[in-house]
Amino acid sequence: MTGRGFKRIEDKVCANVKIQPRLKIHIFLSAKYVSPKGKNIYEKHREYNYEKVKALYYNVKKEIETKETFEEQKRKERNKMTDSLRYDILKRDNYRCQICGVTAKEGAKLHVDHIKPIAKGGKTQPDNLQTLCDRCNLGKSDKF
Repeated sequence: MTGRGFKRIEDKVCANVKIQPRLKIHIFLSAKYVSPKGKNIYEKHREYNYEKVKALYYNVKKEIETKETFEEQKRKERNKMTDSLRYDILKRDNYRCQICGVTAKEGAKLHVDHIKPIAKGGKTQPDNLQTLCDRCNLGKSDKF
């Protein structure tokens, strides 16, 4: 057998065999904190293998996607507050703050407020909306 014939057979055999390296990935993390006066020292050490890093990556990715979805839902919910709906709520509540009773005629700046805030799962529906003066609305914040 010539050198070329041997090379050709060798190439055929090697083409069918895929060489895949076996990797063992380990990540070592270390954090150290020394208090300003040097009296307290705190250290943490963590070790992660490839499977753990991969699982953490997918968990974080899922969390980010969930947060983006929730942010999108909040944005859509806020867009449902039309001028017409705002007017209907003000009219329903007789242009009066539902907490302190002050009216627009008395000089109060009135807001249409979500009783259960959108950030806490509230919807932009008439039964979740109320008229509040600016002072009561700011005092209420996101409480319900």
